[in-house]
Amino acid sequence: PDLKWRFSMEHLKHLNQTQLAILNQASLLLKSGGVLLYATCSFLKEENEEVVLKFLNENPQFERFSLKETAWELKLNLPDEVFNENNELFLSPLLQTDCFFASALIKK
Repeated sequence: PDLKWRFSMEHLKHLNQTQLAILNQASLLLKSGGVLLYATCSFLKEENEEVVLKFLNENPQFERFSLKETAWELKLNLPDEVFNENNELFLSPLLQTDCFFASALIKK
């Protein structure tokens, strides 16, 4: 709970750099067809969609892999509301859940 007192835009910027560095390091371990799952327990676009977008812009050999389609194939029966416009998973208190974001990135 004390995070609201310690958190700043500078902290967020540093956290985003760390998250992007982790994604870049993990991406080196994948061969073509490999899937990298990026997940956070945050509702901030800066930590979620923006980190993924920056990674994709810097790594054109990757593209998004639809988590919505994967959930459908696995017959998970998740409502459309838990997916954003990029078919990434986004849960929030507005959906009666904790915050959670996940994006699957496949290496071409």
